[in-house]
Amino acid sequence: MNDPRNTLRFYEWLYILLLLLVLALSITFLRPQRLGMVDMDRVIKATGMWDRIQKAMREREAAAQAKLDALQKRFLEEDRAILARLKENTSEEEKAALQAQLMQHQREFIRERSEAGEELQRFHRNALLTFRERVRPAVIQSARRRRLDLVLEPTEVFEVLNRGIDLTDDVIARVEKEDWNALPLVEESLLSSRNLLPVLAPRERTNHP
Repeated sequence: MNDPRNTLRFYEWLYILLLLLVLALSITFLRPQRLGMVDMDRVIKATGMWDRIQKAMREREAAAQAKLDALQKRFLEEDRAILARLKENTSEEEKAALQAQLMQHQREFIRERSEAGEELQRFHRNALLTFRERVRPAVIQSARRRRLDLVLEPTEVFEVLNRGIDLTDDVIARVEKEDWNALPLVEESLLSSRNLLPVLAPRERTNHP
């Protein structure tokens, strides 16, 4: 016959093992998350990339403005000729066609100006996204070295600043070791691989008479 004391001792050991298992699981899965912080604004300025992007934006703005000025000059010359023909003894059908051409010039110039602005915004957005994606490996390496679970930006989650480990200087040091000056500001293949490029509608073509 089994001794009741042996049975009781078995359940005591089983209970202890279960407690140890629960403790191990709580340490593994229920431990507080270790937070880190990266000031991306300081990273992009400290590495000189912000100045590169701003310089490229100024150059593109100047090129876009020069293109618009040339288009406006051409349209003005054509419009003068159209207005001169309207003053002549022309048929109503021809007058309607000439007036339609004037309206077409106005619509096309507005469209070109709008597309130029959108292109500048798209370049600026893609340049910033390209920089962030290139910095991502440095952030991951720094976070792994410090055994962090989550890395935040101060501009997005301000309330955790005092509890997070600042990785900014470490990330800046890692980025400065890379030679990015020869790389294009916008790397569409990188953005496309991360599904960060918007799908653009095909541009309508205008045929000039």
